[in-house]
Amino acid sequence: MKASVAVWVLLCCCMTETQGRGDLARQKDTSPEGSPDWTPEAAQASSQQVAEPDIHTVLREMSVKIAQQEVELRCTKTQVEDMQTRLRDSESKAEAVETRLRDSESKAEAVETRLRDSERIIEGQRVELKYTMAQVQALETRLRVSESKVDVVETRLKASESKVEDLETRLRASEKTIEEQRDVIKELREAQEEQTAALGAVGDGLNLTGSQVEELRMEREESRVSFSTSLTSTGEVTIGPYSDNLPILVYKHVFSNMGNAYNPHTGIFTAPVRGMYHFVFFVHGIGHASVATAVSLHKNEEHIALAYAHQPSHNMTPSNGVSLLLEVGDVVYLKLWSSAWVYDSYHHQSTFSGHLLFQL
Repeated sequence: MKASVAVWVLLCCCMTETQGRGDLARQKDTSPEGSPDWTPEAAQASSQQVAEPDIHTVLREMSVKIAQQEVELRCTKTQVEDMQTRLRDSESKAEAVETRLRDSESKAEAVETRLRDSERIIEGQRVELKYTMAQVQALETRLRVSESKVDVVETRLKASESKVEDLETRLRASEKTIEEQRDVIKELREAQEEQTAALGAVGDGLNLTGSQVEELRMEREESRVSFSTSLTSTGEVTIGPYSDNLPILVYKHVFSNMGNAYNPHTGIFTAPVRGMYHFVFFVHGIGHASVATAVSLHKNEEHIALAYAHQPSHNMTPSNGVSLLLEVGDVVYLKLWSSAWVYDSYHHQSTFSGHLLFQL
C-alpha cells in the first residue's frame, strides 16, 4: 500500500514538471520577438504538438520506474517473506531454545536437588566413617589388650609349667628326704629299742630315782629333733633384692617342728643337743636379666653353703644340703644372698628343713 502511494506521488510530480516545461516552450515559440507570424491559434497548436511527446516520454519513464518499483517491491516482498520465514524460524528456534532452557533449568534444579541429597548423604557417610573409625580404633585397642592378655597368659602358662617341673623336682627331692628320714627314724627306733633293752637288763639291778627316770625321758625326747618349713602359708611373697643389710629369712609356715628347736618368729634353728644334723633348703625364683635367685646357709655367723641360680627368664629352683656337727646352742639359719631375691606362695616352693641324725 505504501509503495502504491509512493508511485502516485512520483507520477504527479513528473506530470507537474512536464507541464511546466511545455508552458516554457510555448512561451518561447509564441513570443512576438521569436516569430513574425505568431498568433494565438498558432501558439495553441504548437503547444499541443510539443506537450504530446513530453507526456509519452514521461509515461514511458514512469512505466520503467513503475516496473523498477514493482521489481523492487517484489524483491522487497521476497526479502520480507524471507525475513518473516527467518523470523518464524528464529521464533521457532527461540521457542526451542526456551524449551531447552526450561528443560536445562529443570535438569539443573534436579541436579541441584540430587547434589544437595548427595551432599547430605556424603555428610552422613562422613559421620558414619568417623564413627566406624572410632569403632576400628576401639577394636584395635581391645585387640592389643587381648594380645597382651594372651602374652601374659602364655607367660603364666610357661611359669606354671616351670612350677610344675620345679614341684616335680621338689617332690622327688622330698620323697628322697622322706626316705632318708625314714631311715633315720628307723635308726632312732633301733637305738631306742637298744636303750629300752639295756634299761630292762639293768633295771633289776638299779634303784632308779624319779629324777633319773625323768632325765632319761628328756634325753630320749631331745634325740627327736626334726623340722620342715616354707616362707609363707598364704598368698605370694617376694623378698629382695638387697645390696646390704641382708636379712635372715624367716620361714613362717611350719609343716613340722619336733622338739621345737626351730623358731618360726626369728627363722633360727638352735641345736638342743650335741650331734650330727642334716639340713636341706630349696629356693624358688623368677628369671630376670639382672637379678639372681640365691640364699646362703649359716652356722652361727659362718657361711656354710649357697643355693644359687641365674637365668633371664622362666622359673628356677636351686637347692643345696649339708650335714653339720652342732654343739648345744649352735644356731643355723638362711640369709638372702646379695642382689638376689626369693619367691614363695601357697604352693610352698621355697622350703627349709633339718633333723638330727644322731647324738654324740
